[in-house]
Amino acid sequence: MKRLTKTLCLSLVVPLLAALAATQANLGGVRLVELADPVYPPLARQARITGVVLVKIRIDQDGTTQAVVLSGHPVLREAALTSAQQSRFDCSTCSSSRTYLMRYVFNESSGGDCCNAFAVPPAVQQAAESKDGEGNGQTEVTIMAQPTCICDPAATITKHRSAKCLYLWKCSRVERELP
Repeated sequence: MKRLTKTLCLSLVVPLLAALAATQANLGGVRLVELADPVYPPLARQARITGVVLVKIRIDQDGTTQAVVLSGHPVLREAALTSAQQSRFDCSTCSSSRTYLMRYVFNESSGGDCCNAFAVPPAVQQAAESKDGEGNGQTEVTIMAQPTCICDPAATITKHRSAKCLYLWKCSRVERELP
């Protein structure tokens, strides 16, 4: 009797687990394979524009994508959309096309020299993939860039006077003698 009960339980549980795994594979089969690094737009850096851009991506079984921006600052939208379109996804276990949500967070980092900020590339951090309420995949990408400023190049230029100039032409004197 115990053996029959054990066999009966296993015969009921195994198909249920297989059906559950197939359902989860169908819902969450989309996987981000490679993230294309987003670019923090130079105009947005100079204007100190920060914010969040939401991009919804439809991924077909063959990996082709169609991306649409849901919300975000107009200056940041194009950078997020380009990154989402150039990223690679895997949907080989999906039975139909699936949606994937990418959340791009554009922020300024603190510290550093604002005059040379464009020489330092923005730092890109990708959070672990998670699922939304409907079982679709989602990822948060944070782009941190140093703030920029407009610097006067004359402030950094130093003038070197030769000893001959100092002696003959008295270049070092600021005062003028009045006649």
